[in-house]
Amino acid sequence: MPEHASELYSKNISALLELMLVDGALAPDFSDEVLAASCVTREEGVS
Repeated sequence: MPEHASELYSKNISALLELMLVDGALAPDFSDEVLAASCVTREEGVS
């Protein structure tokens, strides 16, 4: 079971990072529902 949980976690992190990449550069689009909901800090503030 721990192996499957680790695989699922790594796939989720990979998918989240793919959402934030544009042409290989980090450029998160905070109008995206998933990114906006998962963002903890932005522009020196905590949400």
